[in-house]
Amino acid sequence: MQESPKPVTQKSDPVPVQFSVADFLRQYETLPGGRRSPDAARDSSLGKINYITYQAIKDNIAVSTIHQDSLTPAADFGRIRDTLLPGHYIFRFLAYTHPLRFDSTLGTLRGFGHEMGENNVLDPIGDIFVAAVAYSVSPDSPAIVHAQKLERMVGKVVLNIKDAEAIYQQNYDIEIFIYPTWQFYYWDGGTAPNLLPYNSLVPRTGARTFEAFLFPSGSPSYQVWINVRNKQNGEVVLARPIPGVTISPNRKTILTGSLFGPTAWDLHLNDEWDDDIDLEF
Repeated sequence: MQESPKPVTQKSDPVPVQFSVADFLRQYETLPGGRRSPDAARDSSLGKINYITYQAIKDNIAVSTIHQDSLTPAADFGRIRDTLLPGHYIFRFLAYTHPLRFDSTLGTLRGFGHEMGENNVLDPIGDIFVAAVAYSVSPDSPAIVHAQKLERMVGKVVLNIKDAEAIYQQNYDIEIFIYPTWQFYYWDGGTAPNLLPYNSLVPRTGARTFEAFLFPSGSPSYQVWINVRNKQNGEVVLARPIPGVTISPNRKTILTGSLFGPTAWDLHLNDEWDDDIDLEF
């Protein structure tokens, strides 16, 4: 009996592909630094990744977009399953802790960034990891493609205000903004400083600590602006600018000082990120 011919995948037939994002998220748990053993240099924020966005781009046009979030079954979170026609693609991956606003053209995600808050002040963003992979899909493609590891593309500003607790006890509020910040970060052009800049909020995260993730400096540097307000009438009793603050990917810039009275150097080292930039104000 003659054996039936096996089906042949034509070049124009869609090809199933899988990307294991979860694998290279785990690979990036140990960040560079080298001051201690790798086990001591673990970044706890990776366990808090809540969102993954994937996009396949061919000839500058997005042909597939997949979002995953907390509603995605745990076993599937971080594994992207897609079906694509043979051809050459750019695959983009985002893994992030807080919701992002996207800037898209005809479905292609050109940029991502802050939600707009009240009074044209940008809401904070979270931790963001990215990867872009060039890959040719063919009928001979492997079942699972392990893409490049994701890189943290944001930096972080940390303010330690030594007299913050005393200020709050005297019925004052502290508000901190950073300027100039741009709403979106673009894959092909950074923060696009030719667009309109905004203030971005630096929220309070501890008794005397304020922290915010930020895109790399779109201008030569940022300026941090600290206001101390009377809680009852809203009057600003102190305005303290701190110019010349730079933000780099995977690096914390730590500002330490007092708003009233003398300041002193206060050195902070952090094993989870690249070397810190410490400044006094």
